[in-house]
Amino acid sequence: MVAYWIAQLVGGFVAVLAVAIVYSKQATNSLDTAPVVGISSFGALVLETVATALFVVLMCPLATDDRAPWKGVMAPLLIGLFIFTAADAIGPASGGSFNPARSLDPVLFNFDFGDLWIYLVGPLFGGAIGGAIWLLFGPAPVHQQAAIRATGGVPQSEVASPETGGHTEP
Repeated sequence: MVAYWIAQLVGGFVAVLAVAIVYSKQATNSLDTAPVVGISSFGALVLETVATALFVVLMCPLATDDRAPWKGVMAPLLIGLFIFTAADAIGPASGGSFNPARSLDPVLFNFDFGDLWIYLVGPLFGGAIGGAIWLLFGPAPVHQQAAIRATGGVPQSEVASPETGGHTEP
């Protein structure tokens, strides 16, 4: 997981550098996430927290529930649709970050840390809330042996083993 976080931060910083090289300083300054005039820091924090919590609650059945018939098929479309909808609804007020790496990289480039705390605390707290909601109210996990996954979804009893001389047992 730490490697994923590092990859997000490095990728985001490369994107900020690309904007800095291609465009002006004003363009990199506009990458900083901040609440709009009229929205308090606390209001932006609540919006970021709620949007991230809803995103995690959506992600859990879409991308991790093996019982869901749409797993791996509809997940990319529905996740993208959620991000689009949330950014369209919440973005004009809070900035619509939903991801600490999205807000951290421009701030590191511009050294403007004023509102950064909102976009670190909100998504992290929202992620924890969303995960807790899924654990409390989601379906009970179904135990599945690791050997079944290692055989590509084929039950272990149907896979030839060295002990049986390469033959499956009836």
